[in-house]
Amino acid sequence: MNRFMVMAVAVVMLAAGGTARAAEREAPIDWPARAATVKVGMTRAEVEKILPKLKPPQGSNLSDSSVTATATWNAAVYWVSKDWRVTVKYDYSGVPKPVTASNWQEGVGAENKVIAPVKILRIPLPPVDDPKLYDPVLSKQIDAILRECYAIKPGMTRADLLKVFKEDGGLTTPVSSRYINRRCHIIKVDVEFSLTDPNQMKDTLDWERSTDIITNISKPFLEWPHAD
Repeated sequence: MNRFMVMAVAVVMLAAGGTARAAEREAPIDWPARAATVKVGMTRAEVEKILPKLKPPQGSNLSDSSVTATATWNAAVYWVSKDWRVTVKYDYSGVPKPVTASNWQEGVGAENKVIAPVKILRIPLPPVDDPKLYDPVLSKQIDAILRECYAIKPGMTRADLLKVFKEDGGLTTPVSSRYINRRCHIIKVDVEFSLTDPNQMKDTLDWERSTDIITNISKPFLEWPHAD
């Protein structure tokens, strides 16, 4: 074999090796299998060598990992890919002082140890926020309506309620009924009353009085208006 043939073979072998390494790099990771290698007793530092955090896309409101905590354990949520989310529970190993509801952030550290098998779910990464979808005018209008709704409280009268709401369609009673907001008919509340006079129930023309007292009012909710 002359030197030109040797050089050609070498080039082919190098190219083949490069292609194999590229294919290996691009091969999808078996995240459930990798997550299964995380064992109870490992430190957070060891876990994060196995489960690297996915850098959130530009514009996303996700952090690299989010943490929830109790007095006895803290849990980190790792988006390891755009399709896989892994949750790991840690204790507060390595923390010099007791952890409480007010200082749990100080208990998150590299020496924390895994205290339970990891949980992995195949769910898509939440979409990136699109600022173009936000409507400040609509948001301001809804805010104003909700403030009106929440201003009506138990102890007020039916007259106070009717300044903001009107009765929805369908069956009603003088002691309990569903109301729709006057400015937005898909915002509703359920209201209960204490009647001014129990005898007013006997007269359908007088069974709802402006002086009836609100005893309970639900949080506002959304529903299409009732069609009579």
